[in-house]
Amino acid sequence: PTAMFHSPPRSPTLATHLADAGIPVYTIGKLSEMIEGAAITDTKEVKNNAECLEALGALIREGQMNRLKQSFIIATLPDLDSLFGHNRDALGYIDALETLDQYLPRLFRAMENEDMLYIVSDHGNDPTAEGTSHTREYVPLLVYSRMFRPRRQANLGIRATLADVAETIADSYDLNVRFAAASFWEHMISQL
Repeated sequence: PTAMFHSPPRSPTLATHLADAGIPVYTIGKLSEMIEGAAITDTKEVKNNAECLEALGALIREGQMNRLKQSFIIATLPDLDSLFGHNRDALGYIDALETLDQYLPRLFRAMENEDMLYIVSDHGNDPTAEGTSHTREYVPLLVYSRMFRPRRQANLGIRATLADVAETIADSYDLNVRFAAASFWEHMISQL
């Protein structure tokens, strides 16, 4: 069995900086333990991907925002991780991905023009690998917004670190913080 030990972050997280800037921060799924110490506006526990996606859609439509119409929602899809990924159920993993694909248009319709949806994983979890531990392949990074009109160079490339996502989100909210990473915000807004 694999044990997971949580410890408080050594410095303020993106969620903390967002909350300090007056931006409501919501978590869906097992995230409050992962971003310990952050000022979370509200958290919703979910049992499966379907509950997570429904909660995400509801928060996009009805969640509290600040005066600039900003909020931040971070959600985990538990079935892809613990149910199918760690249990090495490749067919279940495929079904869960197809269900997510079918649900995405509903999320897109709930989003406002300025909203952005990042789809990213915090670790690899190849459902065809041996064992139950995290695996080391590259993880997806997809960003959607109605504002973007991708041209030839819409590929975000292979990122050096997952912290690039936090750096980019910080830039998108005009936070004056750095996470020792490379933002791809300028690349994205060049697609406007």
